[in-house]
Amino acid sequence: MTNDREYILTARPGYTIEEAIENTSIENACIEEYEYGLYLHTYPAIPLTIQALKPKPHPAYMRRTHVVLREGEKVLKKPVPENMLTTDVNPFFQVIQRVVVMLEGTTMENIIRSLIQQYLWFEDTGREMRTIELIVEKMNSLGLLVKIKEKKKVIYKVGLEVESGYRLVDLVRGYDPFEYQIMEMISNRGVVSNKEIHSHIIEGLKWTKNVAVVENYLIRLRKKGCITKTGDWYRYKNALKPIGKTSKMSPMDVELRRKDTLE
Repeated sequence: MTNDREYILTARPGYTIEEAIENTSIENACIEEYEYGLYLHTYPAIPLTIQALKPKPHPAYMRRTHVVLREGEKVLKKPVPENMLTTDVNPFFQVIQRVVVMLEGTTMENIIRSLIQQYLWFEDTGREMRTIELIVEKMNSLGLLVKIKEKKKVIYKVGLEVESGYRLVDLVRGYDPFEYQIMEMISNRGVVSNKEIHSHIIEGLKWTKNVAVVENYLIRLRKKGCITKTGDWYRYKNALKPIGKTSKMSPMDVELRRKDTLE
């Protein structure tokens, strides 16, 4: 576990993970608290603690199930909860596929509208819309989306399904997912090393393999006045403001962010 403190919803002895997550009760489930990956405490799974602690499902819940059928073995994957992202896959790819699945195939305009108005991950500007278009085109080139012409409209449908990881991460609307994760880490600890931040994004979340992507996000967070840098250490300064409630990004920042989202 990469974050400082996490709360995990898991099964009590004698019950399965599926029972605990899908039909949570004080009898079959409990909440375990961890800090820096070390176990601290167990809480009862009652409405009060669930609402206060907002536990994440145990990673084992997301593991694929292998079922042997007459036609051969089939791998069943559990859907990622609506308010969560998963590790191992670019978060922008995850959400765009989610939008396309939900709408059972859709247009570029609807994808753009969802990311700007529903998820609030991009500003409502022409440059940001073009960034979303480029992400969709990249997904199409990777086979994650398939472009089909239907009734004089270009429709995008899901191609190859993104290979999600086992660990779940909060999906927070109104904040770039990379910026949010970096700021959560720094605000929780106060001071964090450059190496720890890179390790969190590249090795923990596995959202990118490109060191430059992480560096560019750190530069932008410094420009926004959220963090300061001394040597190889970053210190928390101010809270990250939701997208749309900050001053518009400069053309150079938009271009950098566009490049990073495509890595």
